[in-house]
Amino acid sequence: MDCVKLLSCKAPSCTFIMNKEEVIKLISNILGLEPEEIIPEAHFYEDFNCEPRDMVELKLQLEDVLKNKIDPDEYEKIQTIGDLFELIEEYSDDFID
Repeated sequence: MDCVKLLSCKAPSCTFIMNKEEVIKLISNILGLEPEEIIPEAHFYEDFNCEPRDMVELKLQLEDVLKNKIDPDEYEKIQTIGDLFELIEEYSDDFID
């Protein structure tokens, strides 16, 4: 299972894990796509006709889950789903691929 450690609760032994499937569900809900359409090679703008407001919504939801602000300059470089997974990896302690 591909997992990304996105946040920790206040208890020292408690950790929440979000896997790639859950990230894909988040993207699916925001963009109104079927999860099967969301593959690492897919481009947000070219393949999904993503609008800037969709990317802002995705960023806000990711920041909420990550409990961390994402650098806007880094986020603007995202072109593909794979780019997003790499960015999440940078903001996470653990990434199991």
